[in-house]
Amino acid sequence: MRRGWRYRGGKNWSQGHLRWVKSLRFEDERDQMVLDEYRLALAEQTERLNRLNEKIEEVSKHPTYDTRVRYLMALKGIRVLTAMTIIAEALDLRRFTDAPAFMAAIGVVPSEESSGEVERRGRITRTGNSHIRRVMIESAWTYQHSSVSEKRAESAEGLTGRGSRNCTTM
Repeated sequence: MRRGWRYRGGKNWSQGHLRWVKSLRFEDERDQMVLDEYRLALAEQTERLNRLNEKIEEVSKHPTYDTRVRYLMALKGIRVLTAMTIIAEALDLRRFTDAPAFMAAIGVVPSEESSGEVERRGRITRTGNSHIRRVMIESAWTYQHSSVSEKRAESAEGLTGRGSRNCTTM
């Protein structure tokens, strides 16, 4: 960016953007060395994330988590990492009497400043657990912009009692 180079082929950090970054070359060998180190750091961090994701997938198959993860993954927009985050952060979903109670706990209910007959609702309160709120909002965006896959249908097979009142394993 300091040299006025900008990727204009789409969104940053997309596959196309990463190919563009890999294609960059500097004439000055010191500049090229710095760029190579940045690319190496990016590759190492990407590999580290992949290893952690594999570990989380492995842990999710443990009997302690398997059923709960499969219940959550039956919902469109939720994959293993999100399901494990919800389980780890919420601890026991049975402690919430209903969906509005869970929503209030993670801060996705509208704020309100009402007096008398005047009702004023504002943005979400953003109180409670910010980490679980972030992954839930990401899941909602994924839900909005994706379709049901065969894998999702397979993950829902064999699950019963998907309603919040019937599910006692969460």
